[in-house]
Amino acid sequence: MKAFNSYVPTIVRMVEELLESEGVDYVDIKYLDSGSSSTVYEIGDKVLKIGAVRNVYNMPNHPRILQPLIRLNLIDEKWDNTEFACVEIMDKVKRIEYEATHLEQLYQIYKELRDAGIVWTDARPTNLGRLVKRNIPTLNGEEMDVEPNSVGFINGKNEETLDEGELVILDTDYIYPVDSPDIYWPNNEYYKLLERRWQQEKQAEIAKEHNENSQKTETSKKEGKENHEK
Repeated sequence: MKAFNSYVPTIVRMVEELLESEGVDYVDIKYLDSGSSSTVYEIGDKVLKIGAVRNVYNMPNHPRILQPLIRLNLIDEKWDNTEFACVEIMDKVKRIEYEATHLEQLYQIYKELRDAGIVWTDARPTNLGRLVKRNIPTLNGEEMDVEPNSVGFINGKNEETLDEGELVILDTDYIYPVDSPDIYWPNNEYYKLLERRWQQEKQAEIAKEHNENSQKTETSKKEGKENHEK
């Protein structure tokens, strides 16, 4: 608690800058939710999350991840710079009401990441939102050029920027490079279902490619034999 108290002035400054940027006052701050790891507030068109250290802070970037304005681990200098909390500020998105169609949309997003060599083990519909603007963080109404490594991204900026209306991942946790030795598998039935489907589709693709190559080889041998006989 003492360590957190030392960061109170910094967090207060962040909040006051957001209030000024959004043109609102303290009374306009809205409490949204308290999850297993964070408490979430709405400040104008921004969302502020304050909570526990992320299970994975350094993660691969991807266009489907909501781009943070700030994503900062707080450290306790008196305890060997131990990380003890995380603060995130992001642009507000439209939360989706779960429908059966969202499971297919969730899978397509999961597949995009998986095909890009990224494992998202907390995949679930409640961790998705719909963009109300381009997926670039803003402050004072202007798009900000946030350095990727300053918010924990390990592979630089995205070449593609998703536009308003696209679905993005809200919770920047449990997102790993596929070769990470630290992948954590929470008890998530969605993830198990999505990964099983992805593996089956990959196996089908491999089998199809193998069959096509075998057919090409047989055709080539047959044509070579026919030409030799001529």
